[in-house]
Amino acid sequence: MDKIIPSFDFYSLKKNKFMKMFSYRIYLLSPFRNISIYSHSPYTSSFKELCKEISKIYKKGSLYEFSRGSIFFEFSTFIEDYIRTIVLNYSIKLNIFKNKNSKPFQLFNETFKLYLEYPKKMLITCLVLSPISLRITDIIKVFLISSSTSSSFTLKSLLSSLSLKSLYGILYHGSFYSILLMLSSKLLNDFIDCKLDHYLNQSNNSNNNNNNNKLYKKASNIMVRTLIKSLIASPIYVITSYYPSQVISSLILGDVIHSPVDPISIAIDIYKTKGIKYFYKGLLPQFVFELLYSFQ
Repeated sequence: MDKIIPSFDFYSLKKNKFMKMFSYRIYLLSPFRNISIYSHSPYTSSFKELCKEISKIYKKGSLYEFSRGSIFFEFSTFIEDYIRTIVLNYSIKLNIFKNKNSKPFQLFNETFKLYLEYPKKMLITCLVLSPISLRITDIIKVFLISSSTSSSFTLKSLLSSLSLKSLYGILYHGSFYSILLMLSSKLLNDFIDCKLDHYLNQSNNSNNNNNNNKLYKKASNIMVRTLIKSLIASPIYVITSYYPSQVISSLILGDVIHSPVDPISIAIDIYKTKGIKYFYKGLLPQFVFELLYSFQ
């Protein structure tokens, strides 16, 4: 059976193409992703303030500080894709879904993808929001210690059912609301993409097809799609950053984690206290990241 969703070819890891893509993600995408994450967090109120924070971080450390956790992120993505490919292939083989083009299969694929990557995103967001002296190993250790039900930090205590349940609860804190939001965002973006495809096809048929015109249309198409995706995603990232900021404040600063609040209540509270502009304070960093991501 053919692979369904393989982001990486597991039999071509030594090829230059993989190494170039990996390097591109590590050294170019990672800094912009981390800056985008920070720009949506409660720790900044505007793009101007974000620029000041970036300047402070750069002066304290180096450009490396903007790529913290990048290798962990890419390795985790690699493992997630591998697991997802196996599960999806077997779901077809066992006739759980008729075929990979069916809507139930596509919905399951997207939901399962969001579920698998949630812990990784939680850890990376916590890392980005934490002091620059911390590394991803420090964040993971803090999570493990926090979830341990024993005063002694041993492998046995970490693997106990209570500790694993506690760890799951921390890693997936607020996951129901966040995954629902991201899934809604993906469906809305796909719907707009479909309408945009229809419009662009009509536009292409009504204009000449010289090379310069094709290049311009392709560039415009990428820019428009990226802008739309960023406009949809930015408010959602502002809302979903509420949970990781609470978690990192709890694990590092000792603050209390409140029970998950539904995203509508969070959105209403933000709108009343900070206005509509606050939802788009990270729009520019998000747009730049999505644009770079589209060229990989």
